Amino acid sequence: MKESKKAQKRRKILECAEEVMRRDGLNKFSMDAIVKEADIAKGTLYLYFKSKEDLLAQVTVKAREDLLRRFKEETGNKAEHLDKVRAILWTSYHFYKEKELYNDLVAYYEVNRNLEDTDALQEVGERIQLFVLSILDNAKQAGHVKKDTNTATLSLMMWGMSNGILNLIDTKDTLLQKFTGKTKQTFYHSFIELVIDSIRS
Repeated sequence: MKESKKAQKRRKILECAEEVMRRDGLNKFSMDAIVKEADIAKGTLYLYFKSKEDLLAQVTVKAREDLLRRFKEETGNKAEHLDKVRAILWTSYHFYKEKELYNDLVAYYEVNRNLEDTDALQEVGERIQLFVLSILDNAKQAGHVKKDTNTATLSLMMWGMSNGILNLIDTKDTLLQKFTGKTKQTFYHSFIELVIDSIRS
């Protein structure tokens, strides 16, 4: 189905917004910079996005959708249930390494109390959690995860822990090397295996 002119314009604005966010950072980007990058009138920008926060939320929806797609692709390539759990955690790591802006956007909403999830953000966030939960439930039903594991709690803990570990290795690399002698990847691998060992039946 051919994309409408309105959809094309919206997509172009989002692409330009992403470029400005990469260049200027999430805390410093402005609507004026996006207007200049997209070569449009300011009024045109506000026809599509009512505020800077609205634009930020829409790009974050794209980021979360991309993360969910990667979760599905990577877990689909694994046959063993615990390997699927590993794939969820490794996908978060590779997302952090390969999609810096998208990873920052996903994390940005986790640490900013002043930002409220829009309906679209909540919807994709719930789909991510339900997908991870389905991986954990299937592993539990197959007898690979401890019977007394609360998979809903575990799914949220995995999300919080992986974000915390990624933030740690991103900001404390020198400390990591000094006290563990591990690279970012080997440290993250240790984290994953600690999670797996704690839930394995």
